[in-house]
Amino acid sequence: IPHFKTLYLAPTQKQASSFSNSRLRKTILHSPHIKANFVEPLAPMGVWLKSFSNGSEVNISYAYDDPDRVRGFSSDRIGYDEVQDIVLDTVVPVVNETMANSEYGFVTYSGTPKSTENPIEWLWKESTQNVWIMKCRRCNKWVYCESNACIGKRGLICISCGGALDPRAGRWHALNERTDEEAAEKGTYQIQGY
Repeated sequence: IPHFKTLYLAPTQKQASSFSNSRLRKTILHSPHIKANFVEPLAPMGVWLKSFSNGSEVNISYAYDDPDRVRGFSSDRIGYDEVQDIVLDTVVPVVNETMANSEYGFVTYSGTPKSTENPIEWLWKESTQNVWIMKCRRCNKWVYCESNACIGKRGLICISCGGALDPRAGRWHALNERTDEEAAEKGTYQIQGY
């Protein structure tokens, strides 16, 4: 998307610079498609700002408990990483304001829960809790995989019957109770998790 602005936010400077250098930079430089179509030799490609030939950019920043570093940015998408280590009440309201004039307003929260009492757990409980479900061709059950037991010799398998699952023929399903009640009223499918 031309002139699309992404903001990546980690809790610490070390995490942000590590992501920028060892993940994002390598992806940009080693992707033939990105390199051929979006990278200009004179465009900024530093640790904190990556600019592309279509006017898009990725800003990299960090904020554990003080969002002042990102004031004045504008963004269309925010990617919070290691969100379990960010003070949500202080950081998120200020950082989300960087999207005040965006027609997109995409927000992604990612991280690794360290316990059941942390920000990412709270975000999960408040979310739609979407999972990717697939219909087994053999037993006609809608299933989603949450353990290694779904990994067969040739791909994903149904635990109930061992039938093949096709991830390309799946769909998103919300596990959140409010969403499940709405689905039940509409008479939609029942799923089985493993």
